[in-house]
Amino acid sequence: MTTSADIHVAALKQYISVLEKELRQLREAIAPAGNPFLRVLPRQHAALLMGLYSRPTATFAYLDAIGAEAGQLRRGEGEDYAYHRVKIAIHKLRKKLREHGIEVSAIRGVGYYLDDENKTKVEMLMGGK
Repeated sequence: MTTSADIHVAALKQYISVLEKELRQLREAIAPAGNPFLRVLPRQHAALLMGLYSRPTATFAYLDAIGAEAGQLRRGEGEDYAYHRVKIAIHKLRKKLREHGIEVSAIRGVGYYLDDENKTKVEMLMGGK
């Protein structure tokens, strides 16, 4: 017997699969696989950069999910662990992006974002506009 909870879980799984497909398409549209700039970055940093680029504000949970998908080691579960994993990864990414004049901004307690000027710089590095 199928319960309403089972139907809800199935709908959520389908929605997640649609979002994952859209995320893959967005990454490919923004930075084709052969992009030389992204080859310099570790896979996790490239994924985080695409996550920052694709949203007005990328929350800690969103960035942690991207990091996990990119092969980030998971040493603990919960919001505190996710928060610290993301902070460390973004700290390392910021160091690499500063070399190219790109600054990742933070919204305390929420997440990170790239302003329009920095998004334009990312596009230029990736061979875009």
